[in-house]
Amino acid sequence: MKFGEVLKKVRKENQDSLYTLAEKLDVSHSYVDKIEKGITPISEKMYTKLIEVYTNNTDELTLAYLEEKLPNPVLEKLVYKNDSLSVSPNPMKAYRFKVYELNSSGDGSLLQEFKIKEMIIPMGIQIKSNSYCVEVKGDELQPIFYPGDIVLIEETRETWQELNKKIVMIEQNGTRYIRKVQIVNYEPKFFSLNEIYAPFEGKDIKCLGVVTRLLDRDLSKIKF
Repeated sequence: MKFGEVLKKVRKENQDSLYTLAEKLDVSHSYVDKIEKGITPISEKMYTKLIEVYTNNTDELTLAYLEEKLPNPVLEKLVYKNDSLSVSPNPMKAYRFKVYELNSSGDGSLLQEFKIKEMIIPMGIQIKSNSYCVEVKGDELQPIFYPGDIVLIEETRETWQELNKKIVMIEQNGTRYIRKVQIVNYEPKFFSLNEIYAPFEGKDIKCLGVVTRLLDRDLSKIKF
């Protein structure tokens, strides 16, 4: 399958229109259309942008890119496993994240300001675009989170029912919170992680993302 065909398939799987993808890539929709139709060859710069947008489809896009760019004698020497290329990437990759702070002694609200922090992530971890992080300040969320923990927040299309018993970032009346979702009488309630503050509910609550993994933990701050 040619690169343009693979890109079109990946784009539709991610429910992006030509216009939506073009906006993410900062190019015109006609340029993306020409790549998909094979009229315009894919450049290294555009390939790099695409795998940053579609992090869950990196292997598929990389395979198609290499098959289009490399000569057959080189391709024949590459190893295929389960219809994908076996490559030896660098074991780690640097990502730049927006990092918000969460004061564990407060009500679970986040500071509105953020800092940019570069973190080294294993290559095997797939990071979605538009992800950001929360750094825990204080020790009142133990044993869920410890001081200095940095957790990854990723966008989600899951319903509140699907997010039941998961930790999410929400926004209410312009304030962002880290809360645990729990479905009570078929409606979502949002509970404080330290169980000090009463849960709240409401239809004006927006889900900004779900906590998917712990990215960093300072073991020296853990006390037993």
